[in-house]
Amino acid sequence: MVEIGANLTGDISAALDKFEKKIKTEVMLSGVAAMALPVYEELKLNTSPPRMGRVTGNMHNAVYRAYSPERSNDERQIYHVGVNKAKAPHWHFFELGTSKMPARPFIRPAFESRKDEAIKAGMKRMEERLK
Repeated sequence: MVEIGANLTGDISAALDKFEKKIKTEVMLSGVAAMALPVYEELKLNTSPPRMGRVTGNMHNAVYRAYSPERSNDERQIYHVGVNKAKAPHWHFFELGTSKMPARPFIRPAFESRKDEAIKAGMKRMEERLK
């Protein structure tokens, strides 16, 4: 007969809770930030003046990537990638078109073309943070 015993000191439950919180905040946040980057880069490329057909660059300069602490919590972390409506108030005319102008979408194609890469980048970053 073999007997195995272990004595644990300290509060293991508190240590596990602390570890879980670290994963939910730091690891998830860095993963989401990594996921937002490829979409942001593609959106910047899609709004560059040569692609948009204008030379002003207002749309290009209005593209942003930002963390949203007010919409994030322990269960989810949120990054926004989009166009600043104050800097480019007519962005939706390009994305959706009007009755006189056909749509020249730049947000939807940026997401669709880079979503797989974004997921892989997020998984890789989270894996790096866990090590």
